[in-house]
Amino acid sequence: MRSDFKEVVEINHFSIEFSFRGYLTGINPNGTMDLVIASCVPLIDFKSGDPLTITYKAGEKIARCEGTIISSDLDQRRLNIFVEEEVCCNERRVFERYPVSLHVRVCTTDGKSETASIKDLSSHGMGIVSKAEFSTEQLLNCSFYLEDREIQLDSMVVWKLRKELNIHYGLQFICVNETNISRIEDYIKEMKRKDREIR
Repeated sequence: MRSDFKEVVEINHFSIEFSFRGYLTGINPNGTMDLVIASCVPLIDFKSGDPLTITYKAGEKIARCEGTIISSDLDQRRLNIFVEEEVCCNERRVFERYPVSLHVRVCTTDGKSETASIKDLSSHGMGIVSKAEFSTEQLLNCSFYLEDREIQLDSMVVWKLRKELNIHYGLQFICVNETNISRIEDYIKEMKRKDREIR
């Protein structure tokens, strides 16, 4: 996390359908940052380990970051967040991976269903966070919504990383049809357009 990170402009959490504003109140030596969240936002579903995205403007640069909630103080409306990845939204190309915060339903081939969160998305695959245990090379069916349209994709676990609160997975899509690829690419382009409009 850079020391010139001045103000968080927009935050997305998978439990809320809209972006909301928060303000940076401190950057800590351990690389985490403290945020105060606007009073109009219900924080009841914010939990330690949840992924979220943060979009901010620093000079002419607009960046979007992946983050993880480390702790929360709901009474004071404060979150302590660790920021992991950052991409620049000023560029016009579609990123290989774009930070998001979305619900996803994950089904295994034996019929078990788990809830997870998507933390980054591309037309080739996605990163998810879950408490459920999956193995590398395991086949999964994933279902999530983009702009009120359901997307169902078969995927394979290509890597996993166990962290303190959750397990992070990298999934590669398999047998993806062109319609779903276009929907994902259009969604990323629209998110980038909205991010560039941040003042």
